[in-house]
Amino acid sequence: MAGILTRAQIETESLDNLAKSSLMTFQSGDTMSTRITRWVNRAQQLVARQADLLQSYSTTATVNAQQTYAFPPLMRKVYTLRLLDGLNSRKLDCVMPWEMDKKVPMPSALTTLRSWFYVPYKNTGTFELFPIPDGAYTLELRSSVYPSDFTTSSAVSQYSNLDDALV
Repeated sequence: MAGILTRAQIETESLDNLAKSSLMTFQSGDTMSTRITRWVNRAQQLVARQADLLQSYSTTATVNAQQTYAFPPLMRKVYTLRLLDGLNSRKLDCVMPWEMDKKVPMPSALTTLRSWFYVPYKNTGTFELFPIPDGAYTLELRSSVYPSDFTTSSAVSQYSNLDDALV
């Protein structure tokens, strides 16, 4: 079960707590109703930074000789990344980019095989597989994610029973 209150209800509760009108205008010209949506979304991000509460499971397929793949949007932390290949399935080890040269001095000379580790790149939201996959395998990712922003007034939070914390 996700949140019980809608975005509009959370905003109304928050404004009531502040004893302010949604029509109040800031120096920037923004109204309180515009700012309150931003504040509620920030509250969700604050909760996400404090606690790992939203877990995700996703799968994708590798492509023969393709090295780089994208992480899902809003991903927070990787728990496990597995390469599924029947009885030869394996959990891939995470190797940081600065450790790559120690493990593989000449990555461009690497032949295609079943991968045994991955290198994440946070700034691009991608990761590289090494060795480069030699066929189509299933990648299984278990991770935590950040919550989606409230986009409509009827949207509810992905967090279960945390509406009072967001208010």
